[in-house]
Amino acid sequence: MSDGLIVLVGATGILGRAFAQRLPARRLVKLGRADLDPADPVAIRRRMIGLTPRLVINCAADTDVEGAESAPERAFAVNATLAQALAEGAAETSAAFVHFSSTGCYGDWKSGSYVESDPLRPTTAHHRGKALGEEAVLRAHPEALVLRLGWVFGGIRGQRRNFVWARIQEAQGKAEIGADPRQLGSPTAAADVAAQTIAVLGSHQTGVFNCVGGGAPARRLDYVAAILEAAGSPARANPAEFSRRAPVSSNEAADNARLRACGLDRMPPWRESLAAFVRSQLDETPAECVPAASPQPACADARALCLG
Repeated sequence: MSDGLIVLVGATGILGRAFAQRLPARRLVKLGRADLDPADPVAIRRRMIGLTPRLVINCAADTDVEGAESAPERAFAVNATLAQALAEGAAETSAAFVHFSSTGCYGDWKSGSYVESDPLRPTTAHHRGKALGEEAVLRAHPEALVLRLGWVFGGIRGQRRNFVWARIQEAQGKAEIGADPRQLGSPTAAADVAAQTIAVLGSHQTGVFNCVGGGAPARRLDYVAAILEAAGSPARANPAEFSRRAPVSSNEAADNARLRACGLDRMPPWRESLAAFVRSQLDETPAECVPAASPQPACADARALCLG
C-alpha cells in the first residue's frame, strides 16, 4: 500500500489502542466516539472524504450486550449505521476499509467451531446489530475487510472492558470466584488481532475472515482459571450460574479457516498471549507493548503497510 493517511476510529478502546501502538504516528488520524455522530451519517461520510485517507480502520463498537436488549437502537447506531457511513466515505475516496465483527453473530446452532461459510443466526440484539453492520459495510464497500473476533482481551489497567484485569482484581483476597462453565468461546488478544490485520492487509485480501486466538476453544470457566493461574493467584475459578438479560449463545467458538487456507494465519495460541498479557498487567507495562508470539513477520508487515 502506498504512503498515505490512516484513519483509526475508536482509537481509545482496547482494540484501537492495540492498532495505535503498531501504526506510524505521523500518518495516523485518531477519531473517537465524540468525533462522529451516528445520527448524522452524511457528516461522517463528508469527514472521511475530507481526510482522503488511504486506509480506514473501524474499531468503534457498542459492546454493551445486555443493554442492547432494552436499547437496541443505540447499539445499531454504532455497530451498523456508523460503520456503513465510514465504509461509504472510504469507498468514495478509494481507501481500504477494515471493520470488526463478532463470532457471536453465528448464533447457537452448532456444537463445533464456526467457519466463515456458516450462516449467521444471531441470538441477541447486540449480535443482530453486528451482523447488520457486516452486511452494510460490504454493501457500501465491496472490497472491505471484515474480521470476526472472539473474546477480545487487552487494554490497560482499569480500562472499561478489560476483562482480564477485572478478574485479577476480583480474585484479590478471595479463595474463589465464579465463572460460567457452559459458554464456549475463543479468547483473542487485541495485540494479536492488530498484527494479524496488518498481515492480511499486506496480502490485499478482502471479505470476511474469522480472527481468533489459536489453540482449542475454552469454556468461560477455563478462561478465567487460566487468567488466575497466569497471575499466580491462589484463588480458584468455580462454576457459577449468572442471570443474563441477553440470550447469549452457548457457543461462540470459531476457526480461522479462511486465514489458514490463504496461508495467513498468524494468531498465536491464546494461552501464550494471555500469559504475556497478564505479565504486562502485573508489571504495569502497556499491554500493547507485549510482543506477539511471532513478532518478526508482523513487524515486517507493519513496515510494508505503513511505509509503502
